[in-house]
Amino acid sequence: MKLIIWGIGGVTSSLISVLEATSHGYSSIEILQDADNLPEAFLGYAIRGTRQYLDTCDPSQYHVFAASSTPAIRHAMVSYLQAKGFFMPTFTSPLAEVRRTAKIGQGCLIQSFCLVDHFTEVGDYSLVGGYSVVAHDSRVGAFSSLYVGARMLGFTEVGERCLLGAGTHLFAYRKMGDGSAASMGSMVFEDVPAFVTVAGNPAQVIKQYTGFKPAKLRDLNAID
Repeated sequence: MKLIIWGIGGVTSSLISVLEATSHGYSSIEILQDADNLPEAFLGYAIRGTRQYLDTCDPSQYHVFAASSTPAIRHAMVSYLQAKGFFMPTFTSPLAEVRRTAKIGQGCLIQSFCLVDHFTEVGDYSLVGGYSVVAHDSRVGAFSSLYVGARMLGFTEVGERCLLGAGTHLFAYRKMGDGSAASMGSMVFEDVPAFVTVAGNPAQVIKQYTGFKPAKLRDLNAID
């Protein structure tokens, strides 16, 4: 089996670090990026081109990881991959602490030095950044992202396609609705409604939306 990492950036760097620290079993690792003027390699791994390269790959021979930290974009990428029949595996850093009662979904990345505690659930295609905490009896919805150092205390819940910025604290028994976001360093003492962004200490609503933020893949016709 071969692995393709789709995207270049912090998520890809973290994933490569996880892979290099484990006996991952892939015969090759390649990278794709939908961008102009691509370099030949990233961190020593060959860049094969844009997502069009996937058309040459047999899904039975390749796993693909959608390496975007933005929930809306990652959702669009995963939908594209599912339509083509590719499987997206989960990767967990050997330097992370994931308790035996925790449940981790498909297509997740659990980065180094984080804690996923007892009786927790991390939904499909979610990211738990380095030094983050998902404390006991908590739940992370599908396609959500916890950036570096985010903290979910006990009995908390984050909905689908949510984002917790770096250093955010979600205090015990609090919930964040679907499609919500907390900006970097937010102290969330109260429940957060769906489809809003909060910021500050204490966190206050600064933006409101009517639904999930739309996202689409880059138009490859615009790439030379």
